[in-house]
Amino acid sequence: FFGTNETESVRAAYAILSSPSNNYTWYELWRNPMLPFMPPAPLKGHSAVIMERLQSIESTMPLVISLLKKAATVVHDNKDHLRYLDFVARLNLWFSKKVQVGEKVRELSRWASSSPRKDSVAAAIVSLCESVMADLKPLSLEFDRLWKMSNKPEGLEYLLKRHDRQKAFWQEKVDQVKSGVFWVEPEIESSWIYHADVKTGSQPPVRVQHAYFRKTFSVPKGTKSATIQLIGDTYVKLAVNGHEVGEVYVRRSNSISAEH
Repeated sequence: FFGTNETESVRAAYAILSSPSNNYTWYELWRNPMLPFMPPAPLKGHSAVIMERLQSIESTMPLVISLLKKAATVVHDNKDHLRYLDFVARLNLWFSKKVQVGEKVRELSRWASSSPRKDSVAAAIVSLCESVMADLKPLSLEFDRLWKMSNKPEGLEYLLKRHDRQKAFWQEKVDQVKSGVFWVEPEIESSWIYHADVKTGSQPPVRVQHAYFRKTFSVPKGTKSATIQLIGDTYVKLAVNGHEVGEVYVRRSNSISAEH
C-alpha cells in the first residue's frame, strides 16, 4: 500500500491511535464545553474514565505525529494517507485541550463572582477560550482539504457546521464575560413533547407523519432579543407569530448523523 516494506512507523501509529485509551465519542468531541463533562450519572456515550484518556492522548499523540513524520521519509505510495492519520492525532490533542480548558473556564467562572480581581479573571477566561478557537481553525481547514481529496463536496458543509457550532460555543462565552456576565447556565429546563396519538412503548410504535405544536407566551416589555433552543429527532420547523424563524433536521452523511 505504501510502496515500501519499512512500515514499522505507520503500524506503530495505527496501534496507538486505535488503542481504547485514546478513543472518545463523536458526542464528547462536539458537545457544549460549558456543560459539566461528567454528570452524576454518566449518560450514554460518556467515557467513564475520560481523565485517564486525556492523559493518554497527551502523552501518545506527539509520538504518533513524530512516527508519521518518520514514515513520510520512507513511504513512496499513498502518502496522503499519512495526512489523515496526522489529522486524527492533532484532533485528539485539540479534544484533550478543549475538555481541560472547558473545566478550567467553568471553575474560573464560578469563582469570579466573589473575586476582587474580576478584570484579571475575565482576561484569563477570554484568553483560554480564544486559544481553543485558534487551535480549531487550522483543523477545520485541514478537514476541508482532506474531505475533498477523497469525497465529493456535497455534504461537507453539514460536518463543517459542527466546527462552526463549537466555535460559537466558545465565542458566546467570550461575549458573556466581556459584558460582565461570568456564568450562564448552558442547560435549560425542557422536556420532549409528543403528538397525542403517540404512546411511548407501544408495539408496533405509532408514527405520526406530521405533528403541529403551539405554545402561547408573553414577551416582557423592553425585550430586544430572545433565544429559543429547538431540538427534534427528525425534522422541526419553528414559526413565531406566523413567521418562520428556523428549522432543525438530521441528515445522514457517511454513517454520521449531523444535527442542524
